[in-house]
Amino acid sequence: MVDSNTPESTESALRQRLNRSRSASGKDHPETVADEVALGRFLIGSGRADEAVPLLRHAVDAAHASTAHTDASRAESLFELALALDKSGADT
Repeated sequence: MVDSNTPESTESALRQRLNRSRSASGKDHPETVADEVALGRFLIGSGRADEAVPLLRHAVDAAHASTAHTDASRAESLFELALALDKSGADT
C-alpha cells in the first residue's frame, strides 16, 4: 500500500499535475504557471530550493509576459523565486 501523505507522493502528484497542465494548456498558461509555483514552493519547503529556481524563473517570466496572468500570480511567482534564490544561496 502506498502512503499518500509522504513527501514523495506529494511531489509526484505535483509533478503529474504540472505535466498535465503543460500538455493541456501550454507552458505559459496561468494554470501551468500556478502549478510551477506550487511545485517550487514544495521544493523550497523540502530543502531543495536550488531545484525550485529554474521552475520559478520560468513562472516569473511567463507571468510577466502575458496579460492573462493576474497581478497576484505575478507577485506570488516573484516572491517564491526570491525565496528560492535566498535559500539556495544564489544571488541572481
